[in-house]
Amino acid sequence: MDTIATADALKKARDKLMQVIIGDLFPIDSTELDPNNCVNGYPDIIDDTYICGNDKPIDEDLGILGFAGPSYWRINSGVQNFTSITGQMTFDIVDIPFMIANGLLEDVVLHEMLHVMGFGTAWEPAGLVSASNIYSGANGQAVWSEWGCVDTPPVENDGGEGTAGKHWDEDCLEDESEDGRKTN
Repeated sequence: MDTIATADALKKARDKLMQVIIGDLFPIDSTELDPNNCVNGYPDIIDDTYICGNDKPIDEDLGILGFAGPSYWRINSGVQNFTSITGQMTFDIVDIPFMIANGLLEDVVLHEMLHVMGFGTAWEPAGLVSASNIYSGANGQAVWSEWGCVDTPPVENDGGEGTAGKHWDEDCLEDESEDGRKTN
């Protein structure tokens, strides 16, 4: 496996998120967290969010490229109800060479980092998705028409438990970071 390309993809995805995430969250003493929830181990103090990662076989070639989600949340008052303290990303070690060769690894890493941050994974607990998979978050609805889409932001209904309810439906957005399938 190309560890340099993998490390580069992780850094580039992290840098993209750092360009759009503003503000600061209070630090967390990681000694209060279960160390078994992070394969890499936690730093003593988690300032904002810490993402643990590993690669291992998940399934057959090009099935599930990776999966991720938060491990611990901050529960806040106000608009921003949940913010991730830590999360875990897992990538299929069998698929990593394919993702590198086809220029997909950085996009897949960014996609999984967004799940750790709460995209898709916090929608239901925060009350942002209806039973019919319509996203009701005010910010998402505010920009929806600006993107040329109609009605309200639809959440994916297809794709099984790892995709349905946790990604945008491709009907309007097509190939954006938080759809549930990598097709390019």
